[in-house]
Amino acid sequence: MTTYLVPLIMIGGLISTGVYLLLERNLTRMLLGLLLIGNGINLLILMVGGPSGNPPIRGRTCDGQTNTAD
Repeated sequence: MTTYLVPLIMIGGLISTGVYLLLERNLTRMLLGLLLIGNGINLLILMVGGPSGNPPIRGRTCDGQTNTAD
């Protein structure tokens, strides 16, 4: 399993900035913090999902792989 460092740093930065902004008393900064946390969580889900597989159609290949997707 290959781990890419740049997206993980981006995820950590987005979530930590979002938490910092949630601790403010200004409503606009709190909403911006929620937005940043949501974007960080979406990036985390994409990173955990791993690389894409083959199409779920039998006989089709992608990038030279012959096994089908899950």
